[in-house]
Parts: sequence; structure tokens; C-alpha cells
Amino acid sequence: LETVAADLRSALGEVSSHLEVVFSRFLERSVVIKVGEQRLKPWDPFGKDHSATQELPSERLNLRGHTITVRPYVLPHESKLSTAQAHLLAGPDGWNAQQGFYLYRRNRLVAAGEWLGMGLTRGDTYSLARIALEVPAELDRDFQLDVSKSGVVVPRTLHAGLRRIAEVTRKRASAVRSHRAVPVKRAVDRQRT
Repeated sequence: LETVAADLRSALGEVSSHLEVVFSRFLERSVVIKVGEQRLKPWDPFGKDHSATQELPSERLNLRGHTITVRPYVLPHESKLSTAQAHLLAGPDGWNAQQGFYLYRRNRLVAAGEWLGMGLTRGDTYSLARIALEVPAELDRDFQLDVSKSGVVVPRTLHAGLRRIAEVTRKRASAVRSHRAVPVKRAVDRQRT
């Protein structure tokens, strides 16, 4: 019986985490969602409340007369975060799994932490790069979004613009990572001498 209770608690925790991610924008606006007696809290994958988060210039891409807003962010290096902040920003699947595009449709997260077929690889170097895409519902067919919102295909006409934005964001994320790594390496080298 204890095993069943533990499995149930674990499943409820996973459901809660998932809902906090998918419906974070609603939760930020005082919408109340509960799992059991637990009130869910929004998860901001972009760390907008942290002073060291870099918000790069947003851009607007157009498709068939509709605007897609792109907001790139570079999260702070973990050394600038408390343990609790680092755990929260790492997200439910960890730093590497959370890098990439976050596609929102009517404030609901549809795709999280993916490079969306841009031919970009994941890696520690880019784990601080996160990009919000605001896609209007009128473009559901273009992005191949169905009722379940279980997958997304970015129209080819947007690939060049999104890839350019992603590469700038990844380069900045890489610089944050390598900038923090250099002093640590030098300090270790000094200790050896």
C-alpha cells in the first residue's frame, strides 16, 4: 500500500510540474489551478525576474499577414543563482533539455525547449538559451497544430529568420558559459602552482 501511495504522489508531482509549465502564463494572471489541495505556481522558463537574465531585442516575423513575436533570452550562469533559483530555472527536465524555443499559442505553451527542426544541436554550451515564440491561432494549420497541441512543424518560410535569431541567442549563451568558465580554470591553475 505504501508503494501505491508513493507512486501516486510521484504521478501527482509530475502532473503538477507539467501543468505549471504549460499553463504558467495563466497562473501568472491569478488563474487558480489545483492538483488535490496543492495550488500550482507558474514556471517562468526565461527567468525574467532575475537581474542577470539578458533579454535580447524582440523581433516580429510575418506569415500570411499574421505576426509571430520572437523574444530571445539568455539565462544567468548558475554561479549567479542561488541553489533554489538554479533548480527552478533548470526546469523539470534539466538545463540541457530546456534550451531552445518555447512556442505559445494564446498563452498556452505548446512546445518547450526544442530547436524545432532548425538543425541545431543541444549541448551544455547553449543550455542558457531560451526563445519565446508567440504564434497566433490563425496560423494553426501553418504550424500543423491540431486539437491535442502535441506537436509542431515550423513553416519553411520562417526557418531562416528563426535560425538567425537562435544562432545569435546561442552565441550569447555560449559567451556567458565560457566567460564564467575562464576564471574558474585560472583559479584552479593557480592552486596547482
